[in-house]
Amino acid sequence: MHLDLVLHNADKIQLQTDKTSVVIGRSSKCDIVISHESMSRQHCRIDFSDGGYFVTDLGSSNGVFIDDTKIEPNTPTPFQTYLNLSFGFVTSCHINAEAPVKDVPAQDNPQQNFGSLPVKARTPAPRATSEAPREKSKTQSYLLNIVAFLGVIFAIYYYMTHEKPVANTLESNPKNSEITESDLF
Repeated sequence: MHLDLVLHNADKIQLQTDKTSVVIGRSSKCDIVISHESMSRQHCRIDFSDGGYFVTDLGSSNGVFIDDTKIEPNTPTPFQTYLNLSFGFVTSCHINAEAPVKDVPAQDNPQQNFGSLPVKARTPAPRATSEAPREKSKTQSYLLNIVAFLGVIFAIYYYMTHEKPVANTLESNPKNSEITESDLF
């Protein structure tokens, strides 16, 4: 099982194990230890059985989410590896059963010291795109739509509340039936 985790502070953890069940949490008894107050002592478990992956929320305080949908505590939930898994301090956890692993000595990669999980370190592969710029562009697009909407509302309000100039015509000047040159200028 290969796990790619991205933390809220943008740190990345890549782990490879031969285990079919991995417990992630704050406790030193977990397979993967992430020391952060948003993580429960035993936050979640990822299992591989019967040819598929299952995620179990182990009664955590902050929950476990598959594509932003909270899963039921203490219930193994089928997990498709193309979906996003997030929990506690982990913004995304992707599972890749067939990821190639390059052996790196543990002292050369201090980021891999996360608990008792037997780990083969992997050098991160360069990514073509990042999640952060897409989120930023979605936010910018949303804000631009709001500004455009408010501009239209303001234009309608301005048009409706300001008096329009009335032309000096026979109907608006009943005293005189003639329009003189001074009326035009």
